[in-house]
Amino acid sequence: MKKLFIITMALLLCGGLLGACETKEPVKEDPKTEDKQPEKTEKSFKVTYQGIDITPGTEFKKDSIDEKPGYTELPSCAFDDVDKVYTYAGVEITASMLNGKETIYSVLFISEDVKTPEGISLGDEADLLYEKYGEPDDTFGFECSYLAGKIILSIMVENDVITSIEYIYNLD
Repeated sequence: MKKLFIITMALLLCGGLLGACETKEPVKEDPKTEDKQPEKTEKSFKVTYQGIDITPGTEFKKDSIDEKPGYTELPSCAFDDVDKVYTYAGVEITASMLNGKETIYSVLFISEDVKTPEGISLGDEADLLYEKYGEPDDTFGFECSYLAGKIILSIMVENDVITSIEYIYNLD
């Protein structure tokens, strides 16, 4: 979560962001139905690239991707080791050693050609985001966050257009 905050703050400072994701007013409950709890369905996110599972929190099997990535190592904000950043044509994957395995920490979309399983990509209109995912679990500036299990889907919306999509492993 610390890395998400740092990334968000860096994006806000670099981009001079001033807006916010739209949220609707909460719906008032009918007192007659207040005791009834709606059924909760467990959300989950699964991310693939070239047919390979790259879901944050899973072991990174870089040899499975049929593309030679750019590679950088950076001091980690979330781990005691370094972050290994693999840049492919469509995504940037950050991985770190976790429990003795190179584990995917985040997946950042860097091409409009890559879509979420629900069909969202960079450059899409915000209306499609809300149609596919509903209201965000949290908002901060232009960032709309959706939480499913241990994964945060962070989507930036500027001028009603999706400008960033990132899946992040939630260490909390």
